[in-house]
Amino acid sequence: GSKMFCPKCDSILIPKEKSNLRVGYLQLGWSATEIIHQEDLLNKRGWNVSYTPIPGSPPSLINAYSAGQFDVIDMATVLTAKMYEQGTPLKIVGVATSGISAIVVPKDSDINSLEDLKGKKIAAVVGGSTYQDVKAFLKIGYDIDIDKEATVIPATSPPELVNLLKTGQVDVMIGWEPMASQLVVTGDYKYLVKHQELWEKVCNCKDTFIHVVYIANPDFIKANPSIVSDINSAQKDAYEIWYNNRGLAVKDIQAVTQLKNEEIEFAMDQTQGVLYGLTEQQKDTIAKYLKIMKDAGVLTSEIWDKPEEA
Repeated sequence: GSKMFCPKCDSILIPKEKSNLRVGYLQLGWSATEIIHQEDLLNKRGWNVSYTPIPGSPPSLINAYSAGQFDVIDMATVLTAKMYEQGTPLKIVGVATSGISAIVVPKDSDINSLEDLKGKKIAAVVGGSTYQDVKAFLKIGYDIDIDKEATVIPATSPPELVNLLKTGQVDVMIGWEPMASQLVVTGDYKYLVKHQELWEKVCNCKDTFIHVVYIANPDFIKANPSIVSDINSAQKDAYEIWYNNRGLAVKDIQAVTQLKNEEIEFAMDQTQGVLYGLTEQQKDTIAKYLKIMKDAGVLTSEIWDKPEEA
């Protein structure tokens, strides 16, 4: 390879080979991973990286990771727990985004409270975490069972969700950023409730909800222990860009999501928070949440009853 001479020690320096790293993430995952990708923030930390944005909803990314196509992915916390239950090897290595889900209705809708959801047609990506969360939180916090008391119309992808509401085939959309704000930005739709508000009611706490995390393969971590601190410091850089260099953030997100700039800017304003790291407080919040989801019947493993072990 390219050799460099060290004048002080009179020998030839051979640069260290970069380890390969395969990162997969949801094209509309909204985790600031777009910024890590576009600015190649992991390459700057000594990795030889390939980034793959996966279109559609989470199952495609879950299947690719489970088939060993990626070393690191972003994934909704509850779906990560389900993957773990199914025996997929993974470790949570960092956090990415707080609650980015919302219930959206037309501006002139007669739906003004959560009670009003009863008897309505609701579009949702049924396999996704947003639906699992909102459904469980409505049941626990408000005693509303949307599966029984409303009609849930399944959508397979974010664009289909938006389309169902826009064309009037449903009364309500349960979606996540940036689709929720893509509707609200037009002035024709409004938020009925956001993720964080539902979570605070259910957990009886003010913890920041942790919607999306980064996971890595434990064998990969064992062979490359620095991945844990590197993914978190790359996410911290992405966080800094998101909050302090909006022009660059919008450009990076646009390149991946293909949304319009004003849609991206509005969605960024509506996003409760980009996160990074994995503090004790964040671990506690995740454990608390997964226990709630187990009690709601969404998760089944006994491990969620034991926060220390989890």
